[in-house]
Amino acid sequence: MCVSTNAIEHHAINIYEDMRKQTKYKIIKVNFAGNVIPINDPGTVALERLPLISSVILEASDGIHYMIEPNETGLMFAKGEITYTEYLRIKQKAGRQMVGIFCGSIVLFLIMSLSLFKFFF
Repeated sequence: MCVSTNAIEHHAINIYEDMRKQTKYKIIKVNFAGNVIPINDPGTVALERLPLISSVILEASDGIHYMIEPNETGLMFAKGEITYTEYLRIKQKAGRQMVGIFCGSIVLFLIMSLSLFKFFF
């Protein structure tokens, strides 16, 4: 299965737009793939011409900065539905799941290879 990067970029832009409209924090910077661009007014930038958004830096009213990714979990944090600790926990859990799926697929591939090897030899 192949997903075009254009679809990924549009999804990140849509999530960012939702963050911008619904956040309870102030957006300070938007990190693009390979670049950090400070944005004075995040709504006025033509996002379609910029590279993939990799993270958004938010500032709370007490001055604490939070770096989040433009995904559904990041949007939940920006809305104030979850805390930053919960956001990090969900992000860490998703990372562990991906490592588990990758390792499981490697083991499955090795078992299938060994069974085919024994079948033919």
